[in-house]
Amino acid sequence: MKARSQALIIIILLISIGLPQILNGQDLNLKIGVRVPIKSEILNEQRSVIIHLPDNYDNSGKSYPVIYRLDGSMDIMLETVATINRLSVTEEIIPEMIVVAIENTNRDRDMWPVKNRYYSNEPGAEKFLKFIEHEILPYIEKDYRTTEHRIICGQSLSSVFTFYVLLTKPNLFDSYIIISGAFPDSEKYFNELSQKAFLQIDQFYDKEIFISNGLKDPLDPDSRNHKQILDFSNTLRCKAGNISRSKYVAYENEGHVPFISLYDGLRFIFDSAEEEFELPTGAFPIVYRGHIYIPGNADGIKGNFVFDTGASNLYYDTTYYADNEFRYEDLLTAKLPGAGTKPQDVIVIKDTVDFTFGNYLYRTPRVPVLKLKPILGDFSDGIIGLEYFHQSIMEINYEREYIRIYSDIGSINLSDYCKIDLLKEGNRLYIPLKVNINDTLEISGNFQLDFGAGGTIGLTSSATNKFNLTETIDIKTPYYSKYAGVGGESSRFDFMAASVEIGDFAFNNVCMNFSTDKSGAMASDKHLGLLGNRIYDRFHVYIDFINHDLYLKPNSKYEDLFKFSRLGFSYVDRNQSMNSWIVTGMYIGCNAEKQGLEIDDKIIAVNEIGVDQISYESQKGFFERLSEIVLTVKRKNELLDIKFKLEAIQ
Repeated sequence: MKARSQALIIIILLISIGLPQILNGQDLNLKIGVRVPIKSEILNEQRSVIIHLPDNYDNSGKSYPVIYRLDGSMDIMLETVATINRLSVTEEIIPEMIVVAIENTNRDRDMWPVKNRYYSNEPGAEKFLKFIEHEILPYIEKDYRTTEHRIICGQSLSSVFTFYVLLTKPNLFDSYIIISGAFPDSEKYFNELSQKAFLQIDQFYDKEIFISNGLKDPLDPDSRNHKQILDFSNTLRCKAGNISRSKYVAYENEGHVPFISLYDGLRFIFDSAEEEFELPTGAFPIVYRGHIYIPGNADGIKGNFVFDTGASNLYYDTTYYADNEFRYEDLLTAKLPGAGTKPQDVIVIKDTVDFTFGNYLYRTPRVPVLKLKPILGDFSDGIIGLEYFHQSIMEINYEREYIRIYSDIGSINLSDYCKIDLLKEGNRLYIPLKVNINDTLEISGNFQLDFGAGGTIGLTSSATNKFNLTETIDIKTPYYSKYAGVGGESSRFDFMAASVEIGDFAFNNVCMNFSTDKSGAMASDKHLGLLGNRIYDRFHVYIDFINHDLYLKPNSKYEDLFKFSRLGFSYVDRNQSMNSWIVTGMYIGCNAEKQGLEIDDKIIAVNEIGVDQISYESQKGFFERLSEIVLTVKRKNELLDIKFKLEAIQ
């Protein structure tokens, strides 16, 4: 973060050095932009804006997005132009754009929408917004070549006005950058404004909102502003998270108006383009949420199927099977082992099933029907295992969420990938790992390649006993799940390993676990443990199922720190079938358990927000910025509120 800030500062210094007479109005016109006077009938006063055009504007014939900066000044214009030039010209990740800096006359009047102890005169935000909507925007879009993409950016006091725009006229702009956001002495006003705005949630469709604060802001010594905006951001994501994109960043070592905010805000806004990219030729989309979900069609019925290299075939969930009234005739019953301590009684379909995904058809005569939704949630309709892919090469892109299948390894450019030889035994693949538990204990050997596992690394109970891990590892947290896998309940301890080595790559301070199961998949003595998606998702991945090789190249997540759970419990989303989230596992001795949360509790609200309003997609980051939660749970016929702080389990 500091390196990026310093780079931007250097750019601005270089620009400043080249403009020695910048304070002169004529030089401003020549070097930075054009100051344009506007006689405002709405405000009944003379106003002005500074307009900067892209370098090649006159010759390109192109149209450009427009960013409107409040508190318009030379410093604001310099910062904005330098940041855009870096992102558009040097890094080539955003388009060039027109900059319109709106200069102040009476800042306090224009920015405040409500009277308060900081401003007791008649607020002017409503008129100022009309001035922007009816005088500035039409002028810019009539006289300049603009696209439909409008961005507004406010900071400090002008962030108050930007929030006001977002909540009263959200469709006026497409994207919002709000720096050092707060509701000073106006929290009640903005809470009421938010409640009213969220009654018409569709008006936030496709909006992009980036909000930032510095945690060392001298104007926020008690973090009141941070807490206000944290709550607002969480509400925004809950209410509109499935139709808009929003992000709140609290910079740990920054003060008031963090300099890097504009850079990060513009990156966030235009990162949305990556989400809308066209799939590479031959690729099909996936959904990644700890597990890889392949959208597919089983005998005409759509569903989401977990890709699992620990499984061999196609599997249905029992609810998916029952709700869709499949008419199969040849059935049998069997017992199926898996993660957990007890095998599951299952129905096996012996009729031929056609499963299609992307442009592929998988035809199989044996499909077990398992209880998967209690383990993975309502989003999961089944599993697809290794059998279909065993004569192919699979590319998995976690960042852009797609899979691509190849038939020839020679058709892929793997020059910058690390190749790791895998071992195949039966229908399982194993990868060599070295786990340094601490300074004195190293565990090296084969781990099962498990793309169906949602964690990092899990050691089997055989390894636990062999290396006496229960006694060797001092700092550990016990965890119990009633719904760990096909085999039901499972127990383990979570701890932090000193380091893990995978091929040419090494990770320090890795959160992982060791099992204490006495039976089931995690008690196996055929391997040391499982390697799961929370490791793979730090790489671009190719799996050569033909030659039994794994190819890895770091992606943007590679250097992220490993972090323990702050919830203290696990749950699955059963909103569709049970109108709640179901608690499935618990860290023993953590805050959630201490305050009385129990496995099988039905969570119906979080901080008074119904879980039916928290979409599956938004859950991924929902708890990240909360420090304390109140869960409303249903236990039998009783409603309980359970309040506790979110703290890492270690």
